[in-house]
Amino acid sequence: MIKRGDGIKLIPEMYAVPADKVELEFAEPKSQAREPLGRVPLIWAQSLYVLGRLLKEGFLSPGELDPLSRRLVAEPKYETVIQVAFLAEDSEVKEKVLRSLDIPCLTFDEVSPIRVFPAKVLKYIFSSLGKNTKLSMNGVKADVAGILATSRFYSLEGYTIVFLPNFVDEDSFYPVHDIDFFCDVFGVELLNIKQNWKCIGRPLLIFPWLHWMTDPYENIHPCMVSVSKRLMAGYKFGAKVQVGKLNEFLNTSALSSLSFLTMTSEGLGGNAIMQNIQDLAVEHKQTSLIQSTIVGALPKEFIIDTRQKSVLSARIAHSTTPDVLFQPTMSQDEQERQGDEDQKTLTRTEDLDKVSTLEVGLSFKKVSENFSKLHLMESTGVAEKITSTDGLQYAGMDVKDLIENLEHTTLLHEQVNIIHYLYYEKGLNWTIVRKNGTEYTVRDLMIELYDKGARLQQWWLLRHTAGILGKRAENLDSIATDIIVRQKQITFGLPPEPREKIITRPLPSDELAALINEACENDWSVAMLTQEVLFSLSSIFITQPKAFSEIINIRVGLLIQVMVSELAQLLKIPIADASQELMNLSPFEIQMFLTNVIMAKEYGFAGGGVTSKRAKEAASEIFRLKRKSTGADDVDSKAQFGEKTVLDRLGRWLRRRQLDGSLGRVPVGFYPAVWNVLNRCPEILFEKHSLKHSMTKESTSGEMKFACRVQAVLNYISAPEYRQLFIEAAMTFCLMAELLGKNFKWEMPINIGEIVHTANRIFIDEQEKLKSDVTLCCAQNPRPPTPPCGGHAGICQYFYDSAPTGRWGTMVYMAKAAASLTTLPTGATGNISCVQQ
Repeated sequence: MIKRGDGIKLIPEMYAVPADKVELEFAEPKSQAREPLGRVPLIWAQSLYVLGRLLKEGFLSPGELDPLSRRLVAEPKYETVIQVAFLAEDSEVKEKVLRSLDIPCLTFDEVSPIRVFPAKVLKYIFSSLGKNTKLSMNGVKADVAGILATSRFYSLEGYTIVFLPNFVDEDSFYPVHDIDFFCDVFGVELLNIKQNWKCIGRPLLIFPWLHWMTDPYENIHPCMVSVSKRLMAGYKFGAKVQVGKLNEFLNTSALSSLSFLTMTSEGLGGNAIMQNIQDLAVEHKQTSLIQSTIVGALPKEFIIDTRQKSVLSARIAHSTTPDVLFQPTMSQDEQERQGDEDQKTLTRTEDLDKVSTLEVGLSFKKVSENFSKLHLMESTGVAEKITSTDGLQYAGMDVKDLIENLEHTTLLHEQVNIIHYLYYEKGLNWTIVRKNGTEYTVRDLMIELYDKGARLQQWWLLRHTAGILGKRAENLDSIATDIIVRQKQITFGLPPEPREKIITRPLPSDELAALINEACENDWSVAMLTQEVLFSLSSIFITQPKAFSEIINIRVGLLIQVMVSELAQLLKIPIADASQELMNLSPFEIQMFLTNVIMAKEYGFAGGGVTSKRAKEAASEIFRLKRKSTGADDVDSKAQFGEKTVLDRLGRWLRRRQLDGSLGRVPVGFYPAVWNVLNRCPEILFEKHSLKHSMTKESTSGEMKFACRVQAVLNYISAPEYRQLFIEAAMTFCLMAELLGKNFKWEMPINIGEIVHTANRIFIDEQEKLKSDVTLCCAQNPRPPTPPCGGHAGICQYFYDSAPTGRWGTMVYMAKAAASLTTLPTGATGNISCVQQ
């Protein structure tokens, strides 16, 4: 090192052996002194030296330089133990739980002095992080509090706070109404915590027991019972779990401080800030999906009569941002006047202390029941779909008579059709005046319809009304970002562009939701199903990441289309009916169906079976997804449902190509192989689009940039099975080119589409000689101009349904076509062997 006159040591750019000492250094390595050369100091090296000295002398800690704890990744760590605490909404729910299960369960009141709040409140708290009025800094924009943020205790001026998981109180997204889906998400979040927890202390996850989680007979849902027993056993989704009471985990859980609130509030004490947080929770209790978890979390001594709100609460009610949560300090006179006003409006008497949380904040179940009876009669029966999309049956009717009919009918399908007609004719904000003078809008009716769909488990109705009301997953942006950071692209809608929208970078939730609606052409049900599929994809990424290997584009629109076609094939129904059946499936069934599609597994539908929830509601149109198993289970399945549950061999490879084409799945090593061929030819043609030789100069064979360019060209091929034949043809040609050696080059462009169609003709000619089933369609004499079998782009359906390899595999015919269309060297006999093993 070089020492300056003031004693500061400097790091030069490099060191070198003097020229006259080089021979001595060769004779005896490391024997000669080095001399500094280049820039002194080298800024990068000097910076590292300064940081090292600060660490050594204790002025910096490793955690300050590495807040994400990435330095610990390479170090062996102990297995993460996730602490789970059961909390019941009230004593009534607790009694039901303890009657069914032997678990340590407490109510929100019984965990005092620990305060329990929903994750929505933590989101607003985080929005004050980094806020500074003097520097005009607005703070952090937090759309949702993640699972890692809610998996710990928080301290604030002597208070201990804990938050419910974020997927519990997301009132804007309907899948939480499905208990099976809720339990599955809970398990996925356990795995998520296990994989990503790097903080000091154990993570804490609250398992809530709420009124809406009970079935119509007031029993605990079987899925909740099953998950609870697995948690008590100590493992769930491969994560090690320890179950106990919430206060028992205080000494072992991770703890974070909310001290930044005292700095942001500029003078407000801990009691005042805590009161503001509680006021915020009260304000959200009527709009939150889980109504009582917000008010029920408040200790009785802090419950505020909602008819006599404090001034701080009134400020929150009239503000659309959390800026008013932590107000700056008032002058002495203002504080005295404020105290007098608060004394008049804020009531904390002994009588109020005796009021139970259940009386102040009604449970979701009871609130929804009361709310649904405001304007609509209690419905009987179920509705399968909107039967009056054009409203012709109500055309010419007086609106007053229509509204009167709506207020007196108990038929759900009639309520749905009338409200749907009013929405399209009048809009959501159209006001209706009752005879008694009370007013309500079409939006109020739509909200009641949404609430009724949730209680009756009418999933198609939930999706439709949720789309009209503009609901979306609050963490929609983070879900998409989690997929994009794994070097994947997401597309919405059906191909080709510009109808199909491609997402290559993170977007805000509002912009993302608007893009989904545009891609779905404002079909509300499909738009909400798209969000639901995206949510399920993020869970599959966590639990089964290998399912997306060799996939760059996640084409959500094509995935939904394949699910519809699979449903139509398995249930032997038209595509239009299959679309409606897909909308009738619950979120959990959609996720299981999607998982099977992505994993390309064989499955069947129990033709006579229905889900237990719909069975209790006398519905029979939703079919239970059931994986096709082997052995005794398969025998039982055949005995019960006959041959319909056995997937016929015919159509198996067509289905596989449709699935792989929709997913954009390619063979291992496909993109480097295409790059190697493109480097030896001027151009590769894919229908009307092509890959130029110049692309090999812009990127290497392993770059993601090149893979995305290839995918962009393939995406112009709309039919998934047709697209997959192009991939097989390209891969076959690449394998042949690899056998020819790196020095062999092509002077003419390589037309992959021509190879595919030539291979199809060779296939038909050979099958005609063999008198196979192809003679019934495309091998007729004379040849029909279009395939009678309905194959896309003039390709025989039997060719689509042929295995890639084998004696009559598609790759054999593609190799023959490539040999006939391009210049290839021949052997001594003048022939080219095309048999693929």
